[in-house]
Amino acid sequence: PENTIDLDSCVAGPVPVLVVAATSDNTVPSDKGVAASQHWADVDGCAGTTSALAIDPACVGYDDCADADVTLCMPTDPDIGHSVWSPEGPAILATFLRSFL
Repeated sequence: PENTIDLDSCVAGPVPVLVVAATSDNTVPSDKGVAASQHWADVDGCAGTTSALAIDPACVGYDDCADADVTLCMPTDPDIGHSVWSPEGPAILATFLRSFL
């Protein structure tokens, strides 16, 4: 079909990942974000544990990643829902992207 992705053509291997999963999101439950971050932690060779990150109290990083970092941020503000985490979100994204420069 026209709108499908050929997964065989995707590049395999470690990928740095930033997952934001608001606990008040009623569109995409936060447990889906946790599952996504755990998947990428497995792909990237990380330990199953996390540690707090200085970028924001809502963010943790998976420990001992062998190939690429995985970050999970779970803002708890009840008003966020499925919208942009502001003002923290853009600053955290900028920090994440700057790490590749």
